[in-house]
This record gives sequence, C-alpha cells and structure tokens, in this order.
Amino acid sequence: MIMKLSFRLAINAVMAISTCALAFQVLILVELLPYNNIWGGRLESIVQMRLFVSFSIIVNILILLVIAMKGAYIKMHIPEKAVNGILWGLVLLFSLNTVGNVLSLSTFEAIVFTPLTLISALCCYRIVVQPTQTID
Repeated sequence: MIMKLSFRLAINAVMAISTCALAFQVLILVELLPYNNIWGGRLESIVQMRLFVSFSIIVNILILLVIAMKGAYIKMHIPEKAVNGILWGLVLLFSLNTVGNVLSLSTFEAIVFTPLTLISALCCYRIVVQPTQTID
C-alpha cells in the first residue's frame, strides 16, 4: 500500500511538514507562540524551552537536508548508505514521536502532531526504500 505513494510526493510531503515544523519552532523560540503545546506539554521554563526548541530546529534543518539529498534537490557527496541509514533513523524517530504525541499532556499536540509524525514516518519509509535519484 505505501509503495503506491509516489517517491516525489513522499519527498515533498516530508519537506513541507518539516518546513512548517521549523517555522512553528521558530515562532515558539521568539515567543510569538506559547511553548506549552510542545514536548508533551512538559516544558517548565523559558530556558528549558530554548534548549529543546533549538534542538528541534537543528533536527528539522538536518531532516530537510537529508530529504533534499535523497530527492536530488541538492547534491552532496555523502554515500547513499549513510543517507539511507539516517532515513531509517528518521522512520524510527517519527514512529516513536507519534507514540509520544498520542501520550502528550497537550491536547493540541496530540491532535495536530500525531497525524503529522505518522505521515512523516510512512513517507520516510517510502523514501528510504527508493534508490537515490540522480540529477541530470
């Protein structure tokens, strides 16, 4: 069933979700949005929020880079096995994050981010089983 999803759609979906997540994290970091809707609703201070959100921003940037490499949007000289290893890690990360979102103390996080992390996990799986595309 998941293989019916096109490779390009999976790439673009993960890039769109990660870009939106990145923007959301930046809005939280600059305190335009409250931080009680992230990290399971368990953050207790501004300092803690800055640390965790900064980590999330870095992770989302790395996700975008890896997905862009696999989708041949950017060319980097990293072995395909390394890119695929990172993608398998993302499948695991998004899968565990889906479970974490289901168990979140924040209803907003559970309702909004559970489907997004599940879609990301499925799309990353679809992406990793595809041989790397080449830029012509």
